[in-house]
Amino acid sequence: MAGMNFPPVKYELVRLQGGLDQVTPTLSLASGIARRAANFECSINGGYTRIAGYERFDGKPSPSAAIYNLFLCTLTGPVAVGDEIAGMSTGAVGKVILVEGGSVVVTREVGTFIASEGIAVTGGQVGTIDEILGIAVDGLQDATYAALAANEYRGDIGQVPGSGPVRGVSYFKDTVYAWRNNEAGTALKMYESSPAGWVELDLGVTLAPGGRVVNVIGNVFGGPSGKRMYGADGANKGFEFDGENYVQITTGMGVDTPSQVAVHKSHLFFSFGASLQFSGIADAYVWSPIVGAGELAMTDVITNLIQLPGDQSSGALGVYTRSDTSILYGTSAEDFKLSSYNSGTGALAYTAQTMDQAYVMDDRGVLGLGTSLNFGNFVTATLTMNIRPFIQARRNLASASAVNREKGQYRVFFSDRNALYITIINGKLLGSMPVQFNCAVTCCVEGETPDGAETSFFGADDGFVCRLDSGTSFDGAPIPANLNLVFNASGSPRILKRYRKASIEMTGDSYAEVSFGYDMAYGSNRVGQAVDAVYDNDLRSSYWDEMNWDNFVFDGVGVSPTEVDLQGTAENLSIRLSSVSALLQPFTVNSLLIHYSMRRGLR
Repeated sequence: MAGMNFPPVKYELVRLQGGLDQVTPTLSLASGIARRAANFECSINGGYTRIAGYERFDGKPSPSAAIYNLFLCTLTGPVAVGDEIAGMSTGAVGKVILVEGGSVVVTREVGTFIASEGIAVTGGQVGTIDEILGIAVDGLQDATYAALAANEYRGDIGQVPGSGPVRGVSYFKDTVYAWRNNEAGTALKMYESSPAGWVELDLGVTLAPGGRVVNVIGNVFGGPSGKRMYGADGANKGFEFDGENYVQITTGMGVDTPSQVAVHKSHLFFSFGASLQFSGIADAYVWSPIVGAGELAMTDVITNLIQLPGDQSSGALGVYTRSDTSILYGTSAEDFKLSSYNSGTGALAYTAQTMDQAYVMDDRGVLGLGTSLNFGNFVTATLTMNIRPFIQARRNLASASAVNREKGQYRVFFSDRNALYITIINGKLLGSMPVQFNCAVTCCVEGETPDGAETSFFGADDGFVCRLDSGTSFDGAPIPANLNLVFNASGSPRILKRYRKASIEMTGDSYAEVSFGYDMAYGSNRVGQAVDAVYDNDLRSSYWDEMNWDNFVFDGVGVSPTEVDLQGTAENLSIRLSSVSALLQPFTVNSLLIHYSMRRGLR
């Protein structure tokens, strides 16, 4: 074959970024845009990350915090999953979650087992521990055993007592609070999380059922310890709660059942239909105009109240209806001014949140409300124009919203079990990705733990409260995740390419497994299409300064390319990535490297 000139192999780097786009023409899109997606999110560091899971919560130990211990044993008697084994020398005990040959895995360990001691079940010796391995060296085994340990603790955690969906959730003074109708559906009850699970609070009053509790943590009265929880539910009087005392607030309205609440400029604000009312300054219990309380009127039912970052001189309060937006300027009844900002653009109920600016969802999609120093007013921008079909199908289904500041995400949840995660960094939109849960989120709250970490909880239609961004599963069920990238012609839409192979760059800190596939030539049947194949990668890392002997691995890596098969000839291809697992920690697919050679033009 001497003298023949073969076309050179080319390499295209496909950076996964931009999120989902359902409407832009294919040839106008960057190669890393997703055409279909579920349960991946746009990472602030680039790439698409398989989302973290969620797990039920009531104050008992979290399933994801469970640890396991792996023994190699010589067994002389029966040992079964569910048995409690005891060390005959140390008295240590543990719950058996797996037995495979001579391998025994335990959790709920109390005390410390040692090698060479006998182990007993209900008093009778069943074997001897030969070696204590701690964690499994194999990545898949490690993930499997960790999930088994989590499942052992999961069964301890119960629903909020009562019936129907969770109607409100709050995080206050490091405690989670939840509201749910009683079993008969005749009254609304309030519960707090505890090491023993949900505990009903004695409020001293009977609450009407069926409300949707919204609440804020704020300081109306001032002082270093003045933060309290204020809430409204549309079915009962508004309330104040300091962690011990629950106080219903009487405003003087004939039907005293506010539906939205805010704390702003040392005033407590409640909404009653289209009426916005505020208490006296520094006093949540006084609602007389004589001492500084007052009322402002909107043109429609108020759907959201949210504190805005403010303009260059002072903070402001965003007041939304379904179709209008107003901004409340000023600091008291003497200078409060409600200015109409945008007639025709408003917010769906329970969708207002703030990060660098305020974000809401209205009938057109998700909007950002930012400040403009040049004009001293606000500039709005629609962030979801490229996923209009998703928005239009769910614009009447929004049920809750939240933010994750560590990930730079605004999140909105829908009653059909879907959600939308929008990633924004330094005011720049990185992309929107849809999420599909196994339950419908009815309310959501975020907060900060005592050590400064961000945490989020949601209430669901099945009566559970769950911790968000926690664990490897959807409360024990697999997380189904998939990405279909846009058809990519490598800059030459009418030139055939011979595809030779590909490499996936992945990052993470645990075992990962991904299914790789592709469609060629717009999925045409004139080209043989490949079958998806599964590839794994152990991304675990060890840190010499932070390890415990027998509880680490030496050969893990945080960043690793995964070589994958890619063969065929076509003018373009669309990459598919998927993962269905209850074992895997989040992992990020950063980029793809495509190897190909140019062939002839299409005829």
